[in-house]
Amino acid sequence: EFDPCINQCIRSVHAYSKENTSVVILSGMGSDGAAGVRDVYAHARLILAQDAESCGTSSMPDAARATGAVQQSGTPAELADLIASTFPAM
Repeated sequence: EFDPCINQCIRSVHAYSKENTSVVILSGMGSDGAAGVRDVYAHARLILAQDAESCGTSSMPDAARATGAVQQSGTPAELADLIASTFPAM
């Protein structure tokens, strides 16, 4: 069954990658992604969200932050730098 929900995508990636799971929630509408990051938070390596100021629509990253699971927020460029420093030369 097709389900265009990022929550299911996050859970599926986590089922495969376990403690290496990393999630970035970018600009978007609604609360999609919030349940997924909450579900994997205890075992994920990195959970990031775009800051509200750089979003076209901030409700998805805002909802993710409201779960308490987001470890850091920033602009897309700042998040890319953080990812690159967390996973050097893989």
